[in-house]
Amino acid sequence: MLAINTHFPPEPERKDSFGVGISPSSTLDLLPVPPLPATPSPSPRAIAFSAHHLLQIQGDRALSVGGSALQEEGEVFVGHLGTGDEWTDQPRRTPLDVTLPADAGACVEVAAGDLHSLFLCGGRVWSCGGGWQGPLGHGDEASHACPRPIAGPLATLRVFHIAAGGAHSLAVTEGGALWSWGWGRHGQLGLGDTASRLSPCRVHAPPTVQVAAGRAHSLLLAADGSVHAFGCTTAGQCGRAAPSVGAAVLDPRRVDGLNGVCEVIAWRDSSAAVQGGSLYRWGAVPPSVVGGERTSMPTPTTMCAEGSAAMSAFLAEAGWGAAPALLPPAPL
Repeated sequence: MLAINTHFPPEPERKDSFGVGISPSSTLDLLPVPPLPATPSPSPRAIAFSAHHLLQIQGDRALSVGGSALQEEGEVFVGHLGTGDEWTDQPRRTPLDVTLPADAGACVEVAAGDLHSLFLCGGRVWSCGGGWQGPLGHGDEASHACPRPIAGPLATLRVFHIAAGGAHSLAVTEGGALWSWGWGRHGQLGLGDTASRLSPCRVHAPPTVQVAAGRAHSLLLAADGSVHAFGCTTAGQCGRAAPSVGAAVLDPRRVDGLNGVCEVIAWRDSSAAVQGGSLYRWGAVPPSVVGGERTSMPTPTTMCAEGSAAMSAFLAEAGWGAAPALLPPAPL
């Protein structure tokens, strides 16, 4: 168990190029890692990654690889890999089994935040990594190098879907109920304020089938095919849901112009949705898309791509080249 003042003393809040306040448990300093493959996995729920680490389900095993940008006295924080170590002398370059107990049940989904990881096993959520701001959902800010089941309301409900943002977490339970916890500075928890939460809290939202989490914003796909956004809007990542660019959206608000959506994605300060086989995106846009300096699109704009090609285009164009390569097949 690692207290915040042991290895990671509080520091003044920094701001990125869009003026987003960075949580003490997140960073923009990227470590060099291999690029993302051109074609995403056919099973996206089985793979998740942040800028520095990757999680993948292979068979009945959850594997992890990578590190983080958080370093202290020559060591790298790796508690979010879930292998039992909080700090090592270098990032993990070889996939290792995540330390989940045999009775946890089959791991069916993984989610990767900046310094924390979530695992959905047997209908329950397990978490590990840095606990600063509460993204682990254990009621405190302690860090854990091995996954622990989240107690409280989620312990009595069956969870169907999870997502992890920069330092916040989301879960969808039976009946489409949405829950959130962790860092809330920009309203990304959708709870009507900017406070952080150390345990899961119910979000007042329409019946939800999928969620996605960026660095400081969140998206939900409702059962009726509409998209709702909440959180930071400095790059327009909440789309038309925001009253104006820069004003935080504190609770889920519908993004106009999107209907019949089948999937939503969030990465850092970017958002995307697949509707009718075409990709719509908004928020931060890299130079490769607009032919100039990094800018933003405050409203959903179609990229005129089809199916999985649209998804691949977003992954490549949104600057996801800093993501680790997919894990190789694990030995039996």
